[in-house]
Amino acid sequence: MNVQWYPGHMTKAKRQMQEDIKLIDLIIELVDARVPLSSRNPDIDELGKNKSRLILLNKADLADERQNEAWKAYFQKKGFFVVKVDSRNGSGMKMIQNVIQEACKRQTEGNQKPPDPCHGSRNSQCGKIYIY
Repeated sequence: MNVQWYPGHMTKAKRQMQEDIKLIDLIIELVDARVPLSSRNPDIDELGKNKSRLILLNKADLADERQNEAWKAYFQKKGFFVVKVDSRNGSGMKMIQNVIQEACKRQTEGNQKPPDPCHGSRNSQCGKIYIY
């Protein structure tokens, strides 16, 4: 008996991400600050290589602050941008737009292509962003 452990909707979503990833400049990954590695999709690392990454450590208020800082340092060492947020009370949310702009600026500088000033939101240099 052959057991299918990877549901069809997950396979479909992964295939769609593989197609769309070529079109995006920044990947925003929302993870639980209490268990950041366990709450990540392991496929994102492979799909998102050579893309700017922003890790949002959600529920940072429920996690130990020392651990939040340790995880922030861990992800930054991997080259990711990191913002600690609490989506319930909105703390950290105002920082996200600035970090997105910085991440996109670095991505477009790395690609050596001029940004399209008519594309995206106000003052945006990102072409397309996905949030996982």
